[in-house]
Amino acid sequence: MISYQVNQWKSASWRRETRYYYCELKQDLFGEWLIVRSWGDIRSKRGRQMENR
Repeated sequence: MISYQVNQWKSASWRRETRYYYCELKQDLFGEWLIVRSWGDIRSKRGRQMENR
């Protein structure tokens, strides 16, 4: 049985001039911890995302 610890999930977001950044610590469907990082440019609506276990 998979045990989720939702109360320990964290997220943060911030902006710097025209750039945005977002970081999240959460669990996937199998209960493994993930760090999800997103960043990009506010004007062009382009960005990237990376997940690490």
